[in-house]
Amino acid sequence: MHDKTRRAAQMRLRRHQRAQKVPGLKIVFSEIEFANRVLSIPFHEETRTDSLTFTLPQDWVLDTDLVALALTTLLGTKYSTVVFSDAISPETRGAVESVTQAEWFTGAARSPMSDSPQQRNDVALNFSGGFDSLAAQALLPRDAHLISLDFGGPFAREREFFKDFPTHTISTNFRELGFSLNTWSFMGVGSILLRDYLNLQTYSFGAILEASPWHFNAGMTSGNLRQAWFNQAGLTIFNPVIGLTEVGTAMIILSHRPELALRSLASVAGAGSLKHTRKLLLLHAAARHAPGPISLDPVNVEQPPLGVFGTNLANDFLSFYLYRILGPEYTKLLVGDIPADVLNRIRPLSLDFYEKINTNFYSGVPPSLTAHALHEAAVSQCVPYTYTDWQEFLEVKNILAQFHEFPA
Repeated sequence: MHDKTRRAAQMRLRRHQRAQKVPGLKIVFSEIEFANRVLSIPFHEETRTDSLTFTLPQDWVLDTDLVALALTTLLGTKYSTVVFSDAISPETRGAVESVTQAEWFTGAARSPMSDSPQQRNDVALNFSGGFDSLAAQALLPRDAHLISLDFGGPFAREREFFKDFPTHTISTNFRELGFSLNTWSFMGVGSILLRDYLNLQTYSFGAILEASPWHFNAGMTSGNLRQAWFNQAGLTIFNPVIGLTEVGTAMIILSHRPELALRSLASVAGAGSLKHTRKLLLLHAAARHAPGPISLDPVNVEQPPLGVFGTNLANDFLSFYLYRILGPEYTKLLVGDIPADVLNRIRPLSLDFYEKINTNFYSGVPPSLTAHALHEAAVSQCVPYTYTDWQEFLEVKNILAQFHEFPA
C-alpha cells in the first residue's frame, strides 16, 4: 500500500473507533426527572448548558442505574470526569467508570432497582427502517420488539417509514446536541432505557459484513462483537445480518417484503445520492433471485460517478459484485473506474459468497435464534459459505487491503 493510501486508510479505520478522550474534560448531569412521558437529563459542560430529552412510555419507571448505563453509549471515552448527581448502585458506578474510563462522582449509593437477568428473556431490534434493519427484522422471531429513535430534522424521513411498524419510538435530541459523535453504539441507547420495560435480554442491530473492517477477520464470532456499554447493562448481542453483505440483505427484502423495498430506500437516502444509488443498484442485482417480478426505479447510467475507488470500504467491496452482475457502466456510478490490476484479480472469482452468509457470527448465540435466522435466510437463497466461498472472501480482502487498513 502506498504511503498516501495507507495514511488515508488509517484515518478511515480510526473513524470506526470511539472518540478519543479529552484530558480534563468534565460533564455534569443533574436534576434528572421523568414527567409527562419525557425523561429530561440536564447537563453542563465548560462551554454549554443544555438538556438531553427522551420521550418514553407513560408507564416507564425511572431507574437512575439504567439512565447512567444508557448515557455511556453517548459519552464513550471522551470525558475524564462525569458528575451524576443522582444516586446509583455501587455496581453501576463501577460499570460506568469501566466503560467510560472516567471518574464518576455520584449521589448517595443505593441498592439496584432492576431485576436479575434470569428474569428477562425478550429480544429487541434497534430499528431504523433501512434496508439492513428491515432484513434483520425478517431473520428475528416474530415477537421481537422494535425500538426506533426519532431524531427529527434531516432524519424525519426515517420516521415517515418506521411509524407504520409496531415500534417503540423514542423521540430524542441527543444527535442534535452532538452526542452521536462519541461512540458507534448510540443507536442502542433505547435498548438500555427500555431494558426492564420490555423485559429484554438480547439486543440486535442491522449491522452488515462490510459495515466495519473488523468484520473481515475470518476468525470473528458473535462473542468478539460484545460492546461494553451493553454488557454492563446485562444485555447480550445477536446481530442477525452481520454475516451478510448488502447483497444478502437486498435478497432478503425482495423475498420477504418486496412491497417495502422502494419505500425503505426513500426513507434512508435522497434520490441521486451515493447511498441511494448504491442500494438501488443492489436491488437491481438481487432482483434475479426474487420469487416474483419486481418493479424498480431505473438507474441513470449517464450521470457522473458519485464516488472514487479506494476511498470507501463498503463501496469498493460491493463494486466487485456489481461489476460481475450488472457491468462496468453501473459500477462506475459507485466508484468510478476500478483499477485494471484489481479487475484482473476478481475476474476468475465467482463472488458467490456475496449472496451467502458467514455463520461464524452465530457462534455463541442461543440455538433458537440461530435456527430461525438461518431458516429465514435460506428461504431467500442466502445459505452458509462453502470452502470455496471462504477462499474467495479472503482473496477479496487481500485485494481490498491494497487500499484499506484492516485490524490484525
